[in-house]
Amino acid sequence: MTFEEFKKSPLAPKVTRCFQHYSSEQRASLQANHRAGHRQRTSTGEFFYVREDRNNIAFRSRDAALRSAWSEFLVQEGPQAAA
Repeated sequence: MTFEEFKKSPLAPKVTRCFQHYSSEQRASLQANHRAGHRQRTSTGEFFYVREDRNNIAFRSRDAALRSAWSEFLVQEGPQAAA
């Protein structure tokens, strides 16, 4: 099963987008950083993605969350999953 097939199958877990606010210390250090751009200095938090079956691991993108689920699926299914 390819990654594209896995994304469309019912075996793929639901991926949820979440938002985490920065703490006051994190916001202060971002605003004081001379290397940060305008958008990064004014940001109030960042988005992350979690899978419903493993909600204690955060991913930077939806694709990264689905790829980790796909690799776990291939390990569990063994050689018959690749066919």
